[in-house]
Amino acid sequence: MAEREKGRAKDDRRWQGRSDVYQSKPQIRKERRHPPQPNHPHEKDQRQDRRFSEEKQSLPEIIVGGKYRLLKRIGNGSFGELFQAEGLKYHEKVAIKLESSTVKHPLLPREARIYGILQGGLGIPHVKHYATEGAYNVMVMDLLGPTLEDLLNLCSRSFSMKTTLMLAEQILARVELLHRTCFFHRDIKPDNFLMGLNRHQTQVYLIDFGLAKKFYSLRTQKHIGYTENRDLVGTARYASVPAHYAEQSRRDDLESQLCSGLPVEFFMYLKYCRKLHFAEKPDYVYLQQLFKVLFRNQFKVYDFLFDWVVLKRESLEQQSQQKGRERDRGGKRNGVLQKERQRHKDKGRDCDTQRCRIRNGGDLFEIGENESTTAVDPNEDKPRNKNGKACSCSYHLQKRLQNRDTRAPLMTERRILSREQEQELELDLRGSPQMHCL
Repeated sequence: MAEREKGRAKDDRRWQGRSDVYQSKPQIRKERRHPPQPNHPHEKDQRQDRRFSEEKQSLPEIIVGGKYRLLKRIGNGSFGELFQAEGLKYHEKVAIKLESSTVKHPLLPREARIYGILQGGLGIPHVKHYATEGAYNVMVMDLLGPTLEDLLNLCSRSFSMKTTLMLAEQILARVELLHRTCFFHRDIKPDNFLMGLNRHQTQVYLIDFGLAKKFYSLRTQKHIGYTENRDLVGTARYASVPAHYAEQSRRDDLESQLCSGLPVEFFMYLKYCRKLHFAEKPDYVYLQQLFKVLFRNQFKVYDFLFDWVVLKRESLEQQSQQKGRERDRGGKRNGVLQKERQRHKDKGRDCDTQRCRIRNGGDLFEIGENESTTAVDPNEDKPRNKNGKACSCSYHLQKRLQNRDTRAPLMTERRILSREQEQELELDLRGSPQMHCL
């Protein structure tokens, strides 16, 4: 214990009195800066085409394991390159990490061995193949979704309290799983936590163990010793305070930056991590309970609705509403066209009625305003063609003429006759054979 306290005191004095902490040249992973985007859309398209063609030309022309073909570059790992690939037989999508086999200190064999130790753990991707093929060390593993860094950018560099607490629980569980195997990561950051795909899209995965180090030997039952004057290993933006000048341990994987305005549980978490001694085992249950209690006290619902899921749903709803409005506008236009067609049909039907009145002797009779001469007996055979007009064949034409003749005596009752015409009509009827029969 005295040795631990002595190391801790020396640790604190060195940090407080050291002014040239960042003057050394640490072995850190540089963060890429995105080049400025062109303003003109055609220039942007041309630039993207050139970039895609360059990437396609720069892809290594190899068939990994005799099964997988490289498709595109998707990122960089610990001094290696990551590609998306597909199987030649079943076209399944996988991720492939390549590293030159001629490097002085290869990291991919070590990373593959750690993946093998963690195989089967929750939140650890499955490694399908590892070998040295030609000029490359290759490792085939499951293809995962976006990183937390990408999702943070999608959410305008800010997560809600609910999303932060749900992620914190899973992240602590992944770090604890790694520490149980006597390794610590040394590069904890949002880029190394990925969400799953399909049915695993709510599950957080931990990747990139190229910088991981063993802190405890099961054979000798000893923890690594505390030393100073060490270069920084990892990413300076997310590294703990002691990691900039001293040997790292499990406490450095747990420490993170604290932002103002957060609940007191985050301050308690950071305070606990900074009080840990170099070789002390963290109390993972206590740290998880801090965030679980905070989650319950804020009446949150653990429904895996992360911020990016809500944004995606809102985007889909907006798209569906916009499509609905477009359909409504199209329906109104169609309704106007249908009304216009119906009006033309009614106009044409009125013209046909007038022509029919003229053919039926409408100039000789007084027809009521609301009466139509085209009305026929409901028992009459009324064949219609596709356009709704009467058939013009000889049979139906003759039948219509007969029906018109039978309706003529009824229509004569409405004729306006003079007295002389009535007398002549009466004489004609008396001279008819029917009157003699009567």
